[in-house]
Amino acid sequence: PLTGCSPDAAGRRERAELYLAEGRTQEALLELRSALQSEPNDAQTNFRIAEIAEELGKLEDAVFYYRETLRIDPSRSDAALAEARLIAWEDAERAEQLISGVIEREPSNALARVRLSEFELVRDDAPAALVAALTALELAPDDYRAHVQLGIVRRAQVRALRIVGDAPPDALFEQALAAFDRALELAESAPSDEILQMRLERASVFASWKGHESEAEAAYREAIEATEGSDQQAVFVAAIRHARSVGNTDLRRWVLERQLAVNPEAYGAWDELAQLEDEAGGSGTAMLESLLELQPNAAQAHLLYARRLTRSGQPDQAAAHLIASADQTDDPASLLASATAMKLQAGEPEAAREVLARLETDYPDLPATNFARAQEAFASGRSEEAATILVALTERAP
Repeated sequence: PLTGCSPDAAGRRERAELYLAEGRTQEALLELRSALQSEPNDAQTNFRIAEIAEELGKLEDAVFYYRETLRIDPSRSDAALAEARLIAWEDAERAEQLISGVIEREPSNALARVRLSEFELVRDDAPAALVAALTALELAPDDYRAHVQLGIVRRAQVRALRIVGDAPPDALFEQALAAFDRALELAESAPSDEILQMRLERASVFASWKGHESEAEAAYREAIEATEGSDQQAVFVAAIRHARSVGNTDLRRWVLERQLAVNPEAYGAWDELAQLEDEAGGSGTAMLESLLELQPNAAQAHLLYARRLTRSGQPDQAAAHLIASADQTDDPASLLASATAMKLQAGEPEAAREVLARLETDYPDLPATNFARAQEAFASGRSEEAATILVALTERAP
């Protein structure tokens, strides 16, 4: 509770919200922390910092500020439930106390039942998790979070049956799908990452349901089409993992192409597409040559191309390409260091030393140069010298 309100702190909080609306998260955090210096016992400022820290993945900071919120205002159920969700695996006893405390104070709090259901799943108690999820639905039938949790519990029931060797009934899959579909209907204003979770959960239901491969493919494609920005990487990863697991080459290729349309520097996707091209009777090497035309200055593109040449039995051409291309790229030292390693692996120590000499002349103090020195020393039997170089590298690493 506030005993007074500093005009300076209030202004900083207002600026923080403006910065957040503009996507300037770090500036917002600076403003909120400055506001906290003026009003250290302001529960809402602590809570807002915790929320932002959680969004940034700084979970220790988030837990600290949620806990500070509770210290200042023990009635803040939102902070208690947020902290409980973050610490359920590491501090189950405190998480349970936090959730139970909210339920005792507010027996009609549906989100507390959702958190209880999540907690019961952490404890591997699916029946108790189901009771809590159903209670949440009774309390708030139009809360999308309750429907999401019910779907998650149904999926957990499917896994539990499979672990003991039993075939899950179709009804469990149908109930899970119905829960996620209803959640999506209710979640128009939900955060984008939560909507993405619902779409991926829905796709996962189909993916785990024998005989529903086409629906799974459609669900993953739909999730990708409906997702934008930073959330896309998560759905790309999930969809590619599924495509690999079921051998769906068409889906795999489509997802990789979509990934590259969004991020042309996703070099792992380039490599996987090149492999698919080879498997289809085409030329993956030619595909990576087109990558070099698109990104002639990208060292990572040249390294990817060289690795493909090496895998196809052309190590000499790979090293020659790196040596010839190095100076036109954004990281010539890495290319020359890789060429040094290739020459050492090919049993050509003199050629390796020639490349290393160029590295030492042009880029004497870079980590790539020192790592190449250590590799050459080790290959030449100077193990102590190699170890000394590597230790020095480790000590200088940030």
